[in-house]
Amino acid sequence: MAMNAGPPNPYARIRKVGIFILLGLMLFLVVPMFIGAYNGIKTGDVWDPITGDKVLSLSEGESCLTQAESLIREAGKLQKLEAKWEEKRREWTVKCRTSHPETWDMLNITRRNLRGDVSEE
Repeated sequence: MAMNAGPPNPYARIRKVGIFILLGLMLFLVVPMFIGAYNGIKTGDVWDPITGDKVLSLSEGESCLTQAESLIREAGKLQKLEAKWEEKRREWTVKCRTSHPETWDMLNITRRNLRGDVSEE
């Protein structure tokens, strides 16, 4: 005669459904996220999570200050704000804003001047 430890647990079915839901979430959300992160690191494609723009790494030997200098020189040749310059400034901002706040302020002033917004703050 088999010894029965007692009545079956009434919550066993709910527990199984919960485990199934958690495994499904992991399968459909977490695993693709890890695969995407791995592929991004492997290929060098990094995306800014806030703007959704692709962030390009700086080429070797090119510092944030060197890149900012070239942006300001290029801005001196422009008559008005152009999308190409704005894209380069946006990439610089994502990579270098926190390490060079004064340079970021200078680039913002340059951008405002190119836009024609010369009012002082």
